[in-house]
Amino acid sequence: MRVKNSLQKIRSLLASKPKDHRIAYVGLGILVLFVIANLVILLMYRDQTYPKLVLNDTKLGNRNRTELRQALQQDVFLPDRLTLAAHGQRLTIKTADLGIGLDKAQTIDSLFAQRSWLPVINLWTSRQGRVGLTVDQTKLDKQAKALTATFSQAAVDA
Repeated sequence: MRVKNSLQKIRSLLASKPKDHRIAYVGLGILVLFVIANLVILLMYRDQTYPKLVLNDTKLGNRNRTELRQALQQDVFLPDRLTLAAHGQRLTIKTADLGIGLDKAQTIDSLFAQRSWLPVINLWTSRQGRVGLTVDQTKLDKQAKALTATFSQAAVDA
């Protein structure tokens, strides 16, 4: 019974005025163009980042993975030195001495993950990538012991 009613509705829709069909065709045409535009954009940027992708104020849009690896080698995305301060004391130490470095593979994966589910949106929105880090735990533990001596303070009875 429901199938019969549905078929009758479809027949009445097809038998309706041509003007009603024009609106449906225009709407369908717009939808088809939107889907095609998204597919084209998806294929164009399949192996490269979308425009307006930024990592620490450096524009990295429209680059493939090889170009990103080169850009990550040329540009500095981590500070060379960190300044630690506590209890009125300050100490500047190299990031490399703490065992902290840039994880290029993780950073590149993060940049490629900065995508909207709808490709056309990626052309107009700006996305901020995340820097991936590596930590050499042995170096960090060694420096932590040295820093403890510098910044430790005797407990005060309250």
